[in-house]
Amino acid sequence: MSRMTGRKRLAPLLLALLAVPLGMAPGTNPGSNAGCTPGVSTDVQAASRPGQPGRVVTNANIVCPTPEAPTRGTLGPRNKQQFGPPGVPGQDCTATVLEPMELSLTPGGQEEVFWPDPSFPGTGSDTPEPQMVARVISGIDAKTFFMQGGTTDFFNPFTLNGKWDATGFQCVPKDPNNPQGSFRPNCTGATIAIGCLVQQGHTIADGPLIGTLQGGLVNLRALAIQLIHPGQITSLPAQPNPALVNSPACFFIDGADIDGGNVNQPATFEMVLLGPADGTGRRVYHVFRIEIALSGVRWSFGDGSGDTEGLPAACIGVSNAPLQFAHRYLRYSPADGFPVTATETFTIHVSEFWIDSNGQPNAPAGADLAPVDVNPGPVPLFRKIVLQEEGIPVG
Repeated sequence: MSRMTGRKRLAPLLLALLAVPLGMAPGTNPGSNAGCTPGVSTDVQAASRPGQPGRVVTNANIVCPTPEAPTRGTLGPRNKQQFGPPGVPGQDCTATVLEPMELSLTPGGQEEVFWPDPSFPGTGSDTPEPQMVARVISGIDAKTFFMQGGTTDFFNPFTLNGKWDATGFQCVPKDPNNPQGSFRPNCTGATIAIGCLVQQGHTIADGPLIGTLQGGLVNLRALAIQLIHPGQITSLPAQPNPALVNSPACFFIDGADIDGGNVNQPATFEMVLLGPADGTGRRVYHVFRIEIALSGVRWSFGDGSGDTEGLPAACIGVSNAPLQFAHRYLRYSPADGFPVTATETFTIHVSEFWIDSNGQPNAPAGADLAPVDVNPGPVPLFRKIVLQEEGIPVG
């Protein structure tokens, strides 16, 4: 294995926890998915941009990264451990030294591991460069090893044949000018067998965020509104042509969509938020599925009515608008026309998935945000002139 004299540790990104400023109603339905599949952050596209939702296929498989350190950060124990009974200062001693193994993930999803090697001579440092897990660890595949490292501290054991220091509690190398000469690795061979490593469970407690989404930096509802495009009201007869009393006028909402998709179909988005980092660089990845759906359109046609009816034959096929309605005016309008407005209401359901110390997906949590109302244009207000056709009674 090649070695280098130093190692750089990239500090983990600072990402605050999210919140929704408007009330969220806890939902008994956790969403359409019963759980998630364990994975790594590079399996989840949204993990590369925490706090920003991205479109996913509705009902697509959900992957929950095991606890990790984001963006080339390292995770794992930071301090070596030594085991051996106390002795007489200056006398020979034998102790087992556990060197901490730290893990990282490349942007391309390759798993790396590195550890101090006190037995390696000639570098002036006991710190090697990262190694590809697949090349140096055997008996387990690289991805499983990395995922297990989310909740397990791995140590590489070495035997120290040294002497007791002045306190009699610390075994140290015999020759301070050649400390490497007092160590030998316990795990030998072309690769390190997983069974040779010392494994210690690591606790990272981080419960669901969905029940505490009050007053924070990420406003899910505001993000959802940005994904909704209400469109523009048009009509048939087209402006400026008037409609006629007792004859259905057709109203269309052109350009209405959810993130460019069909507004009449629910849209699903995924967003990742990170829990706080613990002392080993690990953070819990909270995966949120956000489902946005149009629940209805309320109209005000300016004549005191919001009633709609099916499209007459003359209106069918004349528009590609996703939302099409007809309204029958029973009286003529003022000279400047009736003001026409529409309110589109969207529901937002959020489901949360995560893996923490148990190493397995937790039961998902679900909540409903307050519905979102948006109004299509135009600005200034759409107005429809309605005339009474001669020979047709009003009322």
